[in-house]
Amino acid sequence: MFKLMSFDSTEALISRAVDLIASFDRGSEQRFRLICTGGRTAKMLYSQLVSNYGIRESEWDIYLTDERCLPEDHADRNDRMLLDTLVRPLGVKDSNFYRVPAELGPALGSIEYSKVLSMVPEFDLALLVLGEDGHIASIFPDSPEGAGLAYGVSNAPKWPKERITMSAQCLRKARTIILIAAGEPKRDALQNLSISTSVVRKALQGHDNIILMTDINARTTAVA
Repeated sequence: MFKLMSFDSTEALISRAVDLIASFDRGSEQRFRLICTGGRTAKMLYSQLVSNYGIRESEWDIYLTDERCLPEDHADRNDRMLLDTLVRPLGVKDSNFYRVPAELGPALGSIEYSKVLSMVPEFDLALLVLGEDGHIASIFPDSPEGAGLAYGVSNAPKWPKERITMSAQCLRKARTIILIAAGEPKRDALQNLSISTSVVRKALQGHDNIILMTDINARTTAVA
């Protein structure tokens, strides 16, 4: 299921991930449609991407995996981080950054975001970061998955409880998925990828182009 890439440090992992993103961008024949996630590791990745490459930023469309249901421009929203670290530093037009209208709440916001996602036949690349509990986007263990391309989450195990997330169905529309598991606290989540009931296994089962990048010394057999 996974193409495993192991690294000696988070810095080396981030550097290689940046190179991969740039190579996928150059290989895209038309507009480059990228799914981005939030979090500290992703922020490091975006900052280095901006520093290292002159990307065809005018031809990028950026979509968010998930968003916290907080007021617009709240400092803890994922779109705030993306705007500050990737979108505006690269010169991507705000109109080509597809924010999740999470300020509308999980029900109405997910309906509106699903309308946007329904206009995209496929994505070139999805960037996902594995959480310590094994979640991706805002798809959490032991939480029911909603229908459609995006759905509302009302009782997330992390603050804030209300969120909107892309569904597994939507994530599988990406031609390539890069899944990053960085840092020792992710060890258990990484090892659990071999379990059929893991969030990642259930969500991405059947996708044949997932690159798993980790700086944790895990055996290849654990995540095959």
